[in-house]
Amino acid sequence: MTFIVAAVAGLTGTVLGVLLKAVYCRTLAPLMQQLTYTGFKIEGNWVTQLEGDDYTEKVELKRFGHKVWGTITVTSSPSNVDIKKEYQFKGYFKNNFLNCQYEIKDRTLFDCGNFVLKPINGGSQLTGHSISYHDPDHSLVSLEYNWNRP
Repeated sequence: MTFIVAAVAGLTGTVLGVLLKAVYCRTLAPLMQQLTYTGFKIEGNWVTQLEGDDYTEKVELKRFGHKVWGTITVTSSPSNVDIKKEYQFKGYFKNNFLNCQYEIKDRTLFDCGNFVLKPINGGSQLTGHSISYHDPDHSLVSLEYNWNRP
């Protein structure tokens, strides 16, 4: 009988420990990061420019603690084919680097990539590189990527 009580107590303790860790990792740790965050205020709206000045986008970025997410909407492209395409991204802003993964919202299309940006000019601009899948030749393309406040 004591074996059953000990087994139930052990399982109960394990389940409670796992639940407490999950609550801490998903709610308390990000909340503490949000409350103590002292970095650049990168959340809000941005206008982007890819290398060559012929591809621009509008970005809405949200942040909680170090986690970031948002949407990217194409506003101009060389062939006008990509205009109004929407992408979603998620990642983190940590140690003054914005590191994100993005993918197109339309699940019938394949378009994805990553970007890493760092703040310059007191956080009014972000600059770095984007690497993405290039469909015509099935390769990866790296481009200079700049974000500016509108």
